[in-house]
Amino acid sequence: MHRKLTSAMEHAKDSRQTNTVPQDGGALDSLGRWREWVVPSPDSQATYLAWLQIREQLEAIGAREAAQHVTARDIAQLRALFRPYSRKGFIAQHELADYAEIDLRFHQQIVRLSGNRALQRLWALFGHEQMQMVKANTIESLDRAQVSLQDHLAIIDALESAEPERCALLCKQHIRALYDHICHELQ
Repeated sequence: MHRKLTSAMEHAKDSRQTNTVPQDGGALDSLGRWREWVVPSPDSQATYLAWLQIREQLEAIGAREAAQHVTARDIAQLRALFRPYSRKGFIAQHELADYAEIDLRFHQQIVRLSGNRALQRLWALFGHEQMQMVKANTIESLDRAQVSLQDHLAIIDALESAEPERCALLCKQHIRALYDHICHELQ
């Protein structure tokens, strides 16, 4: 596969077409060396905010596509993630780290359910697992857990109703609310 890709890229480069192949997770640099794509984890507040803006768009696409073919089983699995919290109606302080992990799994599932492999690869490049500590601290410091829970349940309802545009809008609003909250806290 790598040889075929290299040959195709050399041809494209010689004909000045392109030097990247997004669907294959990397690119040939100007010297013809293969490089994996790497998206660095945010290392500053400004970078984290830019990262959230990108996530807002990616996850809206994922939610829109997921709503078009999500199954009853998928919905049940998403609801099961939040069942411990939705039953009692709140998230206790000592549960925030666990909730942050469930939050990550929810967003991973939405992107996975989209069925869009390019989107899945791009989303994975953003190093969400490495950002878990930041995410847990953000949920705790901004006191967003209850709002986040309600957002997630509304997204699941929209998925269940097979409303692609509503799903996309709710995902955008969910991540935009976090972005706005962080911006407000930084002022």
